[in-house]
Order: sequence, then C-alpha cells, then structure tokens
Amino acid sequence: MARMNCSCVYLCLLSLVLSRGKGNTHVRNRTLQDPRKLYLLSLLPYPHSTQPSDHQEGTYIFPGGQIAIELMNNRSDILKGYELELVEAVSGCTDKLPGVVSLVNEVFHSGKQIVGVIGPMCSNSAGFLSPVLNREDIALVNIRLSLVPDKKNGNRYPYSFSTARSVDTLVTAAVELMRQNKWYEVVVLHDNLHTYINWVYVSFEARLAQEPNYQVVSSLPIFPFEEAIRDVQDFEHRIIFLIAGYEEARLVVCFALHQEMVYPKVQWVIFGMNMNELRLSLQAEEYDCSGE
Repeated sequence: MARMNCSCVYLCLLSLVLSRGKGNTHVRNRTLQDPRKLYLLSLLPYPHSTQPSDHQEGTYIFPGGQIAIELMNNRSDILKGYELELVEAVSGCTDKLPGVVSLVNEVFHSGKQIVGVIGPMCSNSAGFLSPVLNREDIALVNIRLSLVPDKKNGNRYPYSFSTARSVDTLVTAAVELMRQNKWYEVVVLHDNLHTYINWVYVSFEARLAQEPNYQVVSSLPIFPFEEAIRDVQDFEHRIIFLIAGYEEARLVVCFALHQEMVYPKVQWVIFGMNMNELRLSLQAEEYDCSGE
C-alpha cells in the first residue's frame, strides 16, 4: 500500500518535473551520455545516513518511484521518444554534506541529463541545494517536511515546488482539534532548537492569534526535559500540545509517564515528526529516559 501511494505521488510529480526539463539537451556545457534519456535524482534520507536516524523516507519513497517510472515508460503519451530512469542517492538531513556530494556527483560528473530532483525532505538540505538546482534549471520537488521553498521564495526559485506545505497542514489540524474538542486554552511544549519544529510552533501561534476564542496560555521550551515537565505541572490546564521530533518527544513523554502526567489528568496532543515510531515504542512500554 505504501508503495502504491508513493507511486501516485510520483506520477503527479514526474509530470511536473518533465514539463520543466524534457528535451533540454544543452545542460550547462555538460556532455550527456544520451540526450534521449532523462534522469530523476531521488535525493532522500535513509536511517543509516542521518543523526539521529529518525528519517526513513528513502526506504519507501524510492521503491514507489521505481513503480511510477515503470508505469510512465510504458505509456507512449507521456514520454514519447524519451526514456526515464530514477537514480538513487542519499541526502542526509541535518548534515548537508551527503546531499551536496550526491548532487555534485550526479549532476556535474555523471553525464546524465538530470531533469529533476525528488527530496530532500529536510529543511537544511533543501535550503542549501535549492539555489544550485535553480541555477542549473533543474526542478526540485520537496516531499513533505522541508520548509524550502516557502511562499516568499517563489519568484527567486521558480523551479522549486512542494507537494504539500506540511507546516500549514499540521497547524490546521491542531487548530481544528481545539475547535472540535472545545479546548479554549492549551499549554505548548516545543523544541525551539529544531528549524522545522520551531517553524511549526511559530506558525501555530500566528494562526491562533486569528482565533479570538482560542489561545496558548503558556509556551515552554522542552529543554531541559525534566525542568519542562516540572514547569508544566505548575499549570492547571489539562491540554498540552507537544511539538517535537521523535527522539525529543519520546524523552518528554517518558518523563511525563514517570510523573504520572497521563490521561485523564493530562491530555497530551503530540504532533511533529516520525510519530509512528513513538507510538510503537509506547505500545512496547519502552519507557527509557536515558536519551540513548
């Protein structure tokens, strides 16, 4: 099912990418192996390439892309006279170096006609690579997480696109939860050191400023974890929004469990990144607060 969902996403993305890059046989004076063969660079993070290793998108998006490539190559009305191939590469996440190395090798030294890049998921990598790709007239389609390009960079980076603005999606979901449950006041714990997570928090507060009946009564950084939990206990409010990545959320929830800050005493609403792993670890009752 995951692969088929990825295939549907890829089919939409590839049509967009190819409309930008198809037939561009002159690519910055680079010698091409075959002008009739087009390449998409799948530049995604893998667990072994990120620290912490909580990004696994490459393991399921790339196989979905391969299915989509096969479907497109078998259709004469999409790529008439051309053949499409997907190239797998590692982007890294917080560390931009793997993505830079992959990009330089594939775009400048491989002799392949790279017409588009899918990825690279993380804001740090996307922000670094987007200007380079736009200079080379190569389309960049950001998947899910990345903040780049944002709305104000649309004219600066005309070849950069996003499948969905995940910040807007998370913020809309959070506000709708408050409305549906009549949570007029909430406390927010957030990771203010993480670029993406902090932007979710800032956007959430900005959105709530437009909602006269709903408000954040207190916002607290999650570091250090134990202190954050103690500060939250000082409030009588039952609804706590935790905006964090998997590892940080795991530690906060772990300390909260040890302090018996659980439902119905406290209602935790956790949104951010890689929450499925957090759900699985809690189901297994792995309440290790060591940070290891």
